[in-house]
Order: sequence, then structure tokens, then C-alpha cells
Amino acid sequence: MLKYLFYNIKEHNAIWFKAPIVKSSNRNILSLLWQSIKICIRSLNHKEGVKSDWNEILFVSISQNNSRVLAPIMDHLIDTSYSVIDTNDTELKPSVAYLYKHSCLYLLPFLFQYLKMNHEEKRICKARFEDFFFTFAYLCFADTVLSNGRVKVVVLANDHSSLTRAFIVRSHQFGVKTVYLQHCSVGYHFPSLEFSYSFLDGEESFLKYKAIGGISSIIMLSGNPRYDKLLEYRNARPNNGYIGIAINSFDSEEDLKNLCSNLQDLGFSKICVRPHPGHQLPDIGWFNNRNIMMSDPQIENTYAFLEKLNVLIAGESGIHLEAALMGVLSICFIMSGEKTVDWYSYIKNKLIPYAENFDQLIYIIKNASQHIPNENKLRYYNASIGSSWYGNTAQLVAKFLESVITDSQSEFINSNFVATSVYDDITLYKYAN
Repeated sequence: MLKYLFYNIKEHNAIWFKAPIVKSSNRNILSLLWQSIKICIRSLNHKEGVKSDWNEILFVSISQNNSRVLAPIMDHLIDTSYSVIDTNDTELKPSVAYLYKHSCLYLLPFLFQYLKMNHEEKRICKARFEDFFFTFAYLCFADTVLSNGRVKVVVLANDHSSLTRAFIVRSHQFGVKTVYLQHCSVGYHFPSLEFSYSFLDGEESFLKYKAIGGISSIIMLSGNPRYDKLLEYRNARPNNGYIGIAINSFDSEEDLKNLCSNLQDLGFSKICVRPHPGHQLPDIGWFNNRNIMMSDPQIENTYAFLEKLNVLIAGESGIHLEAALMGVLSICFIMSGEKTVDWYSYIKNKLIPYAENFDQLIYIIKNASQHIPNENKLRYYNASIGSSWYGNTAQLVAKFLESVITDSQSEFINSNFVATSVYDDITLYKYAN
């Protein structure tokens, strides 16, 4: 039965119309659809691979950064069974055969909705083709997982991908509770908070969601499990004097090379470059020939990278916050030829400085002490600082999930948090100590 014939895929994937610009596919939509049909035909004989034995707690992860948040929580669920959907693990995700078979059933409604989009919306739809096209399959998959009534709570570290939004939608309709944790800093283009419970990093995150509007969630300012190991690394941080440069797919490799050369010309010989987990540098030999160290995100975790730095240079990236929390001077410096947008408001909130050019960059490096944020500013981003749960947020969330299973979550919240309503009619829960 085609129960999603009239489902609005544009609304489901609305974030991509507000997010940073992405490159569109050179192929037209009919070509993409034809490729999808061919894949569907080839996969007809493949096993769909959707299991049926789900536990009461279900974690849904779509990236390595999601796993950084969710895995520590799982480690504390020693006596409680849980299930995992992880799109980075072939054993823990819907098969390609499943996705194409179920999405191809909706080719006509997909095409109809596409034709109603304007030019810019069509461009984004093509650039994010699988997000839009697989929306139908993800909804069907969520139905399959949740329909047996076994799952009581779904835990997510992403609120805007097509897969996670499918689980949000269907969880609400099946009466399954949802718990949200951030995997990165919040942008104003994010969707509204639509979860049963939300564990936010700090007040900064909450105010952004408040500005977005439409909050329908019990909110706890908790810090984040991804920061738990940070305390250990910060306390052990040596003074190695490295300048780290973190890059992503928006950055120009040529600009990166120029930056490295200019730093070396001024005597900054210790440089370590770290690509984003989803980005690879094609010309590794150039950096090796200049004795520039590389940090592989598949091998070295973020904090191990930050531990050896005195300075971090990066464009628009959530790593700035982690660097600041580590006590590392972090500087926003754009390596794409574009102007900064300040997606995460780090510059606006004076968490980090912004260098408009190379001379400003060097000035900031030489006056580092003026740009290191104090504890109060850091607590604005990580509410656990100074609390009894500092460094143990994963354990806190794990205990909360266990309380949801036993229907005692209200008692747990009231014993660890204090309710405050300083923001209009929205009640926030902050640490009691």
C-alpha cells in the first residue's frame, strides 16, 4: 500500500533550502531517476536485510560525528539491551536494495513534487537527490522498525537528515518517545525542536532553537557526551606548539597551501593539517615534502588532534568550540575566497576571533592570551562545566534512558535538574549543582 503518496518531501528536507550552498549534479532529474530504476532492477534479487528483533532503546546514527555522541551512552547501558541503526555500518542500516525498491514505488509522486519546485529548489533537490528520493524508503523503514511496538524510545544525534526526520515523524505517530542530543553546534537553519526530550549543550544552543521557534520538547541543559573525554585530554595537554589547520570540502586546497607556506616563511614550522572525515586532500605529497603533519580523522580522534595544538585555524566549523573548550586558541580564517557567514555565531558571541586576512591572523596568534574565553563564556556553550556531572554526561543520559523504560523519567529529571522559566513560557531544566 502506497501510504505516502501525498507526503511532502520538500517540507521533510526543508533544511537543505536554508543550508550552505551545495553543488548540483550535472545530470537532469530524469537521468537520475533512470539510474535509480536501473539500480532497483539490479537489486531485485538482493536480500532486503531489515531485521525484526528490536530492543526498547533504539539509537539512530548517520555519521561518525553522531557516533561520537551516542557510543559513550551505549557504553554505560551495561544491564540494559539496546539496538542500533548506523548508516556507516552495512550490518546496521537498511540495505541499498530496500531503499531503491521502496523509493521507486513513489517515482511519480516524487516527480510531481519536483516539477512544482522553483529553479533553485530543483537545483538543491538534484544536489541532494538521495535525501529527497529516499525519503519515502526511510519512512517505510521507520514503519517496519517501530510497528511491532517493541521500541519505547528512539535516541538521535541529528534532527535534520532525511533518515532521522523519518524516525521523528513515525515515532510521534506510533507513540514512541524521542530523545535528542546535538552532534555539533546549532545553526539558525535547523528545524524546530520536536522531541519528547532534548539534551542541549548549553544556553547558547537553546537560544538558537528559541529563535527558530516551534519548540515542543522538554529541554535539559546538560552538556554533551562528546565533551566527556575532553576534560581528560585538556588536563593532560602538553605544550607542543603546533598550529593546527582544520579544513572541509568548502575550503580551497590552493588557499590551504598558501597559508601553510606563509606560516612556514615566518618560522612557524610545526603545522598539522586535519581534513574533515568526509574530505580527502588529493595532493598529500605536497604537504609531506614540506614536513607538514597530517591528522587522519579516521585514526586520530578530535581531542587527540587538539591536544598537541597551541593554535587552531579553521573556517566555518564546529571544531572551533571543541578547541575553545580544550583551552586552544581557535581562529576563524576563511580558505575559500568567500566571506564568513558565522553559521554558529562563534564570532558574534566572541567565543573566537575572526581574521580577515593573513596579517590579522598573525597578530591574533602573537596576542593569544587576549582571545582565550573564560569559564563563564565556556559554560554558555557547555552547561556541565562546574556541575557534578562534568565529564560524565554520557552516564547521565544513559541513566535517563533507563528511567524512560521504567516510566520514572520525571523523578530522574527532578532529582538532577532545577526547572526555570526565565524565557517566556518555556521551561528549562538546568543542573541542580
